[in-house]
Amino acid sequence: MYDQTNWHPIPPSDTTLPNFNYDIVFADSRDRIWFATNQWSPNYGFTVYDGQNWQTYYSPQRYSISYVYQFAEDHFGNVWLATGGGLLKYNGSSFTIFDSENSPLSLNYTSAVTVDDRGNIWIGTKNGLYVYNPNSPVELGTYSFTSPADSFFIVPEGKYVKAIFHPNSPSFTPVKYQLQRGRGTHKYWTIAEVEYFSDVPSTVEIFDSSLIIGQYYYRIREVTTDGKQRFSGDIQFTGDNPGVTLINFDYFISGNMLFFKWKTSDELFVQRFEIWRKNSNHGQFYLLKIVIPDSSDNIVKEYEIQGDTLSHSSKIKSYSLRVVFSDSSRSELKTIDLIPSLPKTFRVSQNYPNPFNGSTTFNIEMPNPGMVIFKLYDALGREVQYTEQIMNEGFNKIHTDLSSFASGVYYYTFESLGQRITGKLVLLK
Repeated sequence: MYDQTNWHPIPPSDTTLPNFNYDIVFADSRDRIWFATNQWSPNYGFTVYDGQNWQTYYSPQRYSISYVYQFAEDHFGNVWLATGGGLLKYNGSSFTIFDSENSPLSLNYTSAVTVDDRGNIWIGTKNGLYVYNPNSPVELGTYSFTSPADSFFIVPEGKYVKAIFHPNSPSFTPVKYQLQRGRGTHKYWTIAEVEYFSDVPSTVEIFDSSLIIGQYYYRIREVTTDGKQRFSGDIQFTGDNPGVTLINFDYFISGNMLFFKWKTSDELFVQRFEIWRKNSNHGQFYLLKIVIPDSSDNIVKEYEIQGDTLSHSSKIKSYSLRVVFSDSSRSELKTIDLIPSLPKTFRVSQNYPNPFNGSTTFNIEMPNPGMVIFKLYDALGREVQYTEQIMNEGFNKIHTDLSSFASGVYYYTFESLGQRITGKLVLLK
């Protein structure tokens, strides 16, 4: 609680609040504060604070008290609670439950309640909207409404959809029809609209140009020139689910850089890939790199990025490949653990391939940057090739081309950082 000067932690240790997780806080006109915990057993219920005392209400036998979706207060000071088991009324001293057994509510589940300026109490349920006024002829019953459309369909258009509907009445003044889309039956946003003006009702089409990912609900909203609105019923439509198939995820080291490469197929609605690295100090992952695909399709695709700068540390590091889809959902594809440390000594690997025909390669490990001198000798000990190259610390390569030399055994030396490494190679043509 903030009293305009100080913050007070709620609840203090002497209250009866069952836990510290709350979905709703509501203040009524009698200075009571209502807290809905919305937890499962044993911590479900709600708590009322009247300025001096805390009272928590539990009822394992009555689901209606266990989950509260919304509070409202009418003109008489009664507090109404929309709950999972019916409409709950508190008159200041006792509770009354309205459900399918003692009221016109066809379902016990009520998800919303509010009071308008005329004292009407509106109750939202999974089976329709109800209205009630305890001080007027308005009785608790289903609220009737007319849809702006006689028929309403959602049809797929590739990865998109189109709404087709037929207005139920002519329009002698311009009317706006809006196509609204939502993730749930109570949350919609307008995605497209058309202006309709016809003395003979005719079919109207509205195109949704957004990619349809997963499950959505659609409805038609009618807005007249005087601001009045009507809504159609909603239609559920399920598009393709986002996904990707990871074929492999690997890494390689070049110089003092760690590179990642991976291969995927069946990419659908992929927005980006992310490389995350685990912080060895506190064990949390943080974002290291982002890769944006050039397209989203079903072909096999390969990716390669520079991922991290190496050091002489020998601590195990974890790297995670993750994908983010167009609907902002995300998934972890694979995590690998490795010790991406730099070499501690100067080393040269045996050339590969060996024997070889034409050219061959040496891997060079450098603990520090420095000059590397490469010398090649024939079987008689004569120097036939000489190369100098400055190399960075880390993992490097030297390629040598002997395609103009005769077949035979050759000897080589590498000198760097005060060390000398020798070996032999075989050229076969």
